Amino acid sequence: MKALFFSPYADVWVHSLPEAEIAEALREDGWEIYRITCDRDFSKHCVSMAAKGIGFEAYEDTKYAVCSSCVHRQSLLQKSFGFEDVTIGSLIGSVEKARIEAHLAEVTAGNWMTFELDGAPLGKMAFYDFSLTNKLNTTTIPDNLWASYVSDLNNSLKTYFAVNILLAQKKFDVLITYNGMYATNNVAGYVARKHGCKTWSLHAGQHLVDRYG
Repeated sequence: MKALFFSPYADVWVHSLPEAEIAEALREDGWEIYRITCDRDFSKHCVSMAAKGIGFEAYEDTKYAVCSSCVHRQSLLQKSFGFEDVTIGSLIGSVEKARIEAHLAEVTAGNWMTFELDGAPLGKMAFYDFSLTNKLNTTTIPDNLWASYVSDLNNSLKTYFAVNILLAQKKFDVLITYNGMYATNNVAGYVARKHGCKTWSLHAGQHLVDRYG
């Protein structure tokens, strides 16, 4: 059995360490373990930054520091567990980058909700983290938050292409994420299922009070 962990948010240690321990347990049971990680690929804004209360509008050096911490913790996991890792950026070439830029140029405040790529509703998927982070109770995106939404959509597009490329190269039995509702994790799962791969979502408990249990 082969498992692919989509694991770009190492800096959220309360998620990434238990996830790695689950991966190790599967490996001890005979599974092959692979991971897709992040090496500053979501540097404009990501879940790790949001978890620290850092918004899209924060200074670049503040966000850079989170990326540095995330890369460091990803390195610690790699050294401790020795998984087969590949980064999002290493999977995406110049052709994919050009396509991502072209798609982002197509999306506007008037059509984002209907934006799809090969049937994948990426416009809606990207809205999940964005709406939570900005505490929106409407699907109308304010002008001052538009750039933040585009950043989240950019992350979803990168995920879409990266996971597609890897799954076209290798066959996996299951793709595993920590909380499959996060936008990029949701996108990764969508792509995996299109490739005939099962998806599992990990979480610490049924409620936030159980998070450390």
